[in-house]
Order: sequence, then structure tokens, then C-alpha cells
Amino acid sequence: MTLAPQKPQRPAGAPRLAWASIATGARNYGNLLIEWSLRRILDLPEPAISFDSFAPMDDALARRINAECDLLLSPGCTTLQVGQNAAYLGFDRIRVPKPCFGGCLWQAARSGRLGMVLHALGTGARPPRSPVDLRIARMMSAPVGSRDPFTHEALRAGGIDSRLIGCPTLLIADPVEGWRKPAGRTAVFSLSRGALPRQWELVGRLRRRWKVTAFVHEPYERKVLGAFPGIERVQYESPDQYVRHYAQADLVVTGRLHGALPAIAHGTPVVFFGDPSDTRLSLLEHLGIPIRRPGADLAAIVHSPSSMGLTGRTFEVVAQLRRSFARYAGVWGIGTRMKC
Repeated sequence: MTLAPQKPQRPAGAPRLAWASIATGARNYGNLLIEWSLRRILDLPEPAISFDSFAPMDDALARRINAECDLLLSPGCTTLQVGQNAAYLGFDRIRVPKPCFGGCLWQAARSGRLGMVLHALGTGARPPRSPVDLRIARMMSAPVGSRDPFTHEALRAGGIDSRLIGCPTLLIADPVEGWRKPAGRTAVFSLSRGALPRQWELVGRLRRRWKVTAFVHEPYERKVLGAFPGIERVQYESPDQYVRHYAQADLVVTGRLHGALPAIAHGTPVVFFGDPSDTRLSLLEHLGIPIRRPGADLAAIVHSPSSMGLTGRTFEVVAQLRRSFARYAGVWGIGTRMKC
């Protein structure tokens, strides 16, 4: 691990930050969107130290953070889940405050390779669930900023002070008051990890009436999406590129949480498919977004906007999360650049 020896210039009185990056070493482009969004929202200087949260934290790095920084900031995502980000298991050595901006945990499935294959094929078979492990959450500084209601309630049930603040990718745009009416027939589509045959059938039916643009969220999807002739594949270049597509599309059809949230931020209508039992999707339920099973029957919903089940309540909840996020940042003496 190489750490820059130069100390960045900072305004007088600004905190010196250590940044637990979820983008360095990540294969999921959703992580890049989260980190980019948080950097845009928070009014902070460049980090004095930035490190890869997927790599174990060694003693030298812990000593540097304790000696040189005022805060160790965590950009949320699934960082509260044991086994996701190796550096977090070393946070007990950090003595400076450790706020978490939108952390998530979930009841992970105990499954091996066979379980993953069954999930991808959409068989409906579900392996047993593991209990929630709060070890990392207990190492964070209270209050913890939780991304979704499941995490928020799990922390509170474990005696950990929590604030429900949402995800930065939901808060990156100026506030909107309602869903935009489609001006054309441009649909952005992104795959979920499960039930791939059903998704292939869905894309085939969508193409009959929509100009479909497919987003690549992980490298393996380049090959999977290559099986769909006649649709445009958008390769990741920058977070701004992805967000621009979400903001300009007439419709987003996605099985990715970080495909839905940037679209909602801009008022772009969303049809979301996935497993309703996935606790990470409790944020969408909180926002009033229906979670549907993947399948070709979703095309009928897409073709009939009145059946999408979208209401103005979503934006009332987003406004509440904006205020909660700003208050949470204020707990740590951090300002925000977003409008509430």
C-alpha cells in the first residue's frame, strides 16, 4: 500500500481526514457512485490519508491515522457487514472519531457455489440466513449513519445509536417534487445478479417498444449483455457519465439498488426487480418503490405507466432523508453542499 507523503493544503480550521475508500480495488461500479456522490455532498477538504478499505489495516496505517487525522470517515455501502471490507476489522485501533455515512448490513445467505448458481438461474431456492453480526458497527463512533431501515433497526436492537440517513446516490441532485413524464422511449436497463434467463426474456420484450440502453455495473456483465443484440451497452467511464444517463432517460428498469437510487434522485420513473426478502432493499420499500420479481411480465408494467405503482410519497421521504443526512453531518461538524 502506497500512501502519499505530501500533506494537502486545507482551509484553516478544516478537519484533517482519513478516508476509508470503498472505490479503490472495487469491482462494483456502484461503489464508485457512492464515494463520488458523498464527496460532492460533503463540504470537506481533500483527505490527508486515503486507503483501500478492502485491504487489511496494518499497524503503521493505524498509527498514522491516530497521529495525523481528526476524523476517519466511512462512505457507507456494505461496510458494516463483516467479511466485506477487511480494513474495518482493524478499526478498534483507531482513536479518532469514526463517523459512517450510510452504512449497511444484511442477513447474508450462507451459500456455496451451488447456491450462487441456483440464485442466478432464478430457481427460488433460498439457503439459510446468517445472523446479523454487529462487530464492525460497534467499532464505529455513535451515532452511526445507517443507509436503510433494516440496518437502522438492527443497530438499535443491538443497543447502538443509529440515524437513518439514506444513501448519497439518492441525494446528489437538487430536490425534485415528482416523477418526470417521459418525453420519448429511452429506457436504461441494468442487470441484477439473479434470475438471468428471466432478465434476458424481459429485455427482449422491452426492445419491442423502447430504445434500450444497458449499463455495465460489474465487469462480468460485459459478456452477459453481449448476448442481447441490438441494444447499446454503456461501459463505465465516470460516475458523472452514469448519472447523466439516469437523469436523461425516460425510464429506468433495474435490479440494482444503485441503478434505482440515482434515477429517483432525478425524478426518473423506476421499475425495480429483485428479491423482496433481500434486506438491503428495505430502503426502496421505505421510499415506496415496489420490488417486483424479474420476468417478462414486467414488460406489461413498463408499457402501462399507471401500473408502475409510483407515487409522490417517494419524494417526501427523500426530503426527510436529506434533512436527516444534513443533521448527521452536523453532529461531526461537517457542512453539506446539498439543498434540503
